Amino acid sequence: MRGTLSLRYLKIYYRYRLTEVSMMLGKRSFVVGVFMLVLSCAQSIAQTSELPVGNRTNNSTTVAHEATEQFSDFEHIIWQLTGYPTDTDPADTWAALEALESHALMDNPAYAQLLYFLQCHWAFRYNLPYQEIALEQFEKFDDNTRSDAAYAKCQQDVIATSSYELPELELNVTAYQALTETDPPLLVAWVAYDYAYYALDAGLTDQAMEATMKVRAIAEQSGLRELKSEALGLMALIEADILQVEEALATNAKALELAQRDSTRVELLMNRGWLLFGIDRLEEGLAAYAEAEALIDSENERLLITTGTNIAFALRRLGRMEEALTYTEALLERAYRLGDADSIAFVQTQRASVLLEIGEQEQALAMFSEAQQWFRDNKITSVLVENLKGWAELLFFHGMPSEAYETLVESIELNNELNRAKRITNTELMQAVVASQEQREEILKLEAARAESALELQQSEFQQKLWIIIISVAIIFTGIVVIAYLRLKRAHRELAEKTKQLDYESRHDPLTKLHNRRSFGEFMQSQFKNNQPALIVLLDLDHFKRINDHFGHDAGDEVLRIICGRIKHKLKSTDRMVRWGGEEFLIYLNDVNDPEIVKVLIQRILKDVQQPVRFNSTELPVTTSIGFLVRNISTQLELDEALSLADTYLYKAKGAGRNRAVGEHEKLGEICITPDAD
Repeated sequence: MRGTLSLRYLKIYYRYRLTEVSMMLGKRSFVVGVFMLVLSCAQSIAQTSELPVGNRTNNSTTVAHEATEQFSDFEHIIWQLTGYPTDTDPADTWAALEALESHALMDNPAYAQLLYFLQCHWAFRYNLPYQEIALEQFEKFDDNTRSDAAYAKCQQDVIATSSYELPELELNVTAYQALTETDPPLLVAWVAYDYAYYALDAGLTDQAMEATMKVRAIAEQSGLRELKSEALGLMALIEADILQVEEALATNAKALELAQRDSTRVELLMNRGWLLFGIDRLEEGLAAYAEAEALIDSENERLLITTGTNIAFALRRLGRMEEALTYTEALLERAYRLGDADSIAFVQTQRASVLLEIGEQEQALAMFSEAQQWFRDNKITSVLVENLKGWAELLFFHGMPSEAYETLVESIELNNELNRAKRITNTELMQAVVASQEQREEILKLEAARAESALELQQSEFQQKLWIIIISVAIIFTGIVVIAYLRLKRAHRELAEKTKQLDYESRHDPLTKLHNRRSFGEFMQSQFKNNQPALIVLLDLDHFKRINDHFGHDAGDEVLRIICGRIKHKLKSTDRMVRWGGEEFLIYLNDVNDPEIVKVLIQRILKDVQQPVRFNSTELPVTTSIGFLVRNISTQLELDEALSLADTYLYKAKGAGRNRAVGEHEKLGEICITPDAD
């Protein structure tokens, strides 16, 4: 929006690899009657005393300003001066802003403070000798006419010049919360755009989307094509954050169609490349970054390095190691020439990955260690966590499991610390937001109370006592009845929910949510009467212990949940899938006898299990061995015999090489089925 590319999204190229109301008052007619009596009395007293019940006026808003989402001519002039960087000398722009102080709309405090905010922003941004003048402009206004949002943004610029660690999210929240209907659309768009970016960084996606929609609406009504393009670009990032990646790509494409400035197109193309990398469409992502690189001014070394780092990442992932090696070498030379430690650390991280891929382990380890030390020293923990996670994966697949384990442990520990810090920050932030809102509400209440004080003094002693007696009796009596009713109802509800939960837990496996053996035994009591053929499948995940040993029990649990989910969702309601023990599962399919259908079902299970399971940034290979048979089962003895035979076939499948099924059918005899068998 101001022509400055947001780099915080563009350097994290691992991100995707790694989120009875009713009280039944109709049946409590007596309680309703009490409330109706209180309401009737209150209305009578209000009419007698001529108090304006339910019609409180906010006297703090004294400026008449029609709410609109369309720029005025005055705002269009300001936007042309300050909306995007130009070749104009900043001092000349300041002079043009000063000249606008004679504009007719400056009689309106809302527009005057919009101009003063942008003067403030301009003076501090370009270090012009007018900083004190810009800030003092707001002293012209009292509490009733001051724009808290404009003043907060000006304060943000002041703090930014004196503090490196700027609490930008908190400051942007303060400004955004302070917006009112009297603020001009340009100020609303400016504040909302800044707030949306930082809200998205903090994981407040709903708030970020709400603010972005405001910017988009203002851009559309004001005919601002470039601003609409930027709003759509930001909306695409929000959609990606909630894992709607295809929708995000479509929104990003719309934004690119509208974008006319090279700086806007560069940001959109880099974001597009990042989105495509996240879903492993590397060739398309590489093309997007290459297009962005071609649009960047050759003097913008830092941005060229950022783009190049992502291009190098794609080349490595595509297996084009020679190109990646040459490219990162040139990129590192550029970063050293620029002397920017941030850029050097990012390029070293990517080059170390390339060196490791081509077998230069010693050089790769040294370079990666040096780069990550810079991130540690500068407390850039979020990037460090992702770098370590990706590095651990590379180490493991290049025959260094112990180093991979140590790196992964450090990544997990740092990530836990980061999450704790985020939770604390977000809690403090939301408390500040609530406190700010409560403070504003209290001011409004005080203003309303002051306006009504004269009328309240005219109330007779009798009317005051009558009001107190009626309300007190009604509240006490009604409160006793309602509290007793609610407590009883809550107790019944909690008892019913607890009973239901305990019953569910006694019949289901807590990890996979599948039925357990007890539940299956109860189910079979009804099946014995059907006397229909059933397909019994006993499956056991191959080499499951290796997953637990190499990746941890969290990975093993995730594999079990995902595999069970794949199979369970394809079963009929009359079928059953049971966790039989550890990594062993039983599937009971009703009314299945056709040999071709049996083969199709077994092969489908093998294929469903064979799909890799993604855990964090790693794809875990999984296969299964199966024993199966078709039987008419009408007694517990027949069931036990069938299960024993299925278990025998299961071990035959394991002995034959795993990732296959062995079983029998009366028309086929004993057969062996593999995932890719015709």
